[in-house]
Amino acid sequence: MTARRLLLFFPIAALLSCAAIVSSDHADARPDSDEGAVFAAVVQHFLDGRDMPPGKLLVVVADPQHLADRMKIPHVLVVRRATIDAFWTDINDDGWKAFYVRFPGARGFLDLTPPEVTGDTARLNASAHYGLLGAGGWRVTLRRDGGVWRISDKRLLWES
Repeated sequence: MTARRLLLFFPIAALLSCAAIVSSDHADARPDSDEGAVFAAVVQHFLDGRDMPPGKLLVVVADPQHLADRMKIPHVLVVRRATIDAFWTDINDDGWKAFYVRFPGARGFLDLTPPEVTGDTARLNASAHYGLLGAGGWRVTLRRDGGVWRISDKRLLWES
């Protein structure tokens, strides 16, 4: 997520916790099966949870593309960051109107940083967005248990 988008949507949150929520596209991320499994576990958690409003579709921003290619989850549509960024050009709610026209029934979108996988532990930042001032950001930690990645800790970093 670019600093510009942070400032457009969440001026207060951006000032308070920018360092914790800024993501980047990691071109050096390994196309590793662990990364794809971690990504899928976090997406499923948000799809099943109450961190976003109800809806039949969850739009997920996924860069680098190799992570998106591994996620085949019902009711989840994976899009590139450029697709989401194109909705917002200034400070107003028109981007959200266009978003919900393009993705009818969407709960909003989930933006994930590429996971940092070390052994049986993985960490990433997740931010859920569903309106001009409707969003939250978390630092998510997962542990591999019996070959399955499970969320072991989810800390709220910011919300608006």
